[in-house]
Amino acid sequence: MTENANPWTQALESLVRDRSPRRIIEVHEAGYATEGEVFEAICRCSRDRVLVEELLPQMNESSSPWVTDVAARVRELLHQEENCVTELHEIEQRSPLRPGVRIWLDGGYDWVQTWLQGGQGYLGTFVRFARRHDGQIPAALVELDDCVDVTEGQGLRHHGRYAVLRLAYIAAWDETETVMVHIVEKFPEDVALFCDTHPFGTELEARASYRIVSDDA
Repeated sequence: MTENANPWTQALESLVRDRSPRRIIEVHEAGYATEGEVFEAICRCSRDRVLVEELLPQMNESSSPWVTDVAARVRELLHQEENCVTELHEIEQRSPLRPGVRIWLDGGYDWVQTWLQGGQGYLGTFVRFARRHDGQIPAALVELDDCVDVTEGQGLRHHGRYAVLRLAYIAAWDETETVMVHIVEKFPEDVALFCDTHPFGTELEARASYRIVSDDA
């Protein structure tokens, strides 16, 4: 099965494009995705608060108990997010990610991880955290050792040696975490605006993982 024919990938695209959970529910019921994967997909949409607030009421109207349960769990995470640490200075003090720390990026959602360009992952250097809007967890800016140049099937090109990372879920910037990866030719001057204009679905990879590594890794 090719990547373009993957029903799960198509359902994820429909989730954002159609602003409806219908396709993602259908592929779960057809056996192409687990309930956990549906939950994770809706959680990633929480980065776009307007989108997730459109999706959750539709899910609450479902006659399937598992769908309404997923909606309730996502809503609980949104409540938790309101109490999470988002202040830039406090995160800089708490996180093991410090300027110059080396990290390894890999993982991914699709069966064929084309974003890795045939490799195992990418080495990079953490540069700094970047402030977003009040109440939003800051992004992480990383300089990669090698240039990324990937063009998706729909023609969207991701090119550059710099990465803007956003936490995929409500979490802390720890030694390892799941992130969404945007590739840029230079770091944006206004990261908050960049995130506003690059919603869920525009990233190179929505379920990458990073981990801190030693300098000689």
